[in-house]
Amino acid sequence: MLTTGGVQMIQKSLPPKPAKHPAEAVVRDIRRATRRHYSAEDENRIVLEGPVGTQSCLRRNAIFPNKFSAFTASIVGSQLSAHS
Repeated sequence: MLTTGGVQMIQKSLPPKPAKHPAEAVVRDIRRATRRHYSAEDENRIVLEGPVGTQSCLRRNAIFPNKFSAFTASIVGSQLSAHS
């Protein structure tokens, strides 16, 4: 028990976290570090290039469709906020 200013406080322990395998943590860290980051200019170029031939554009730039839709949403969102 801890006492501060005449008040007794009981320290509670946190529940134990499930043990993770160190190998899983290493793999997760490597994937996080090697993830590709695109500049705003690259995102704009890819989105503007996309409607012409979306599948070939994605293949050429090695982008998954969900990443392309995130690019599009971020660009459309930024354009809407700029016009408001």
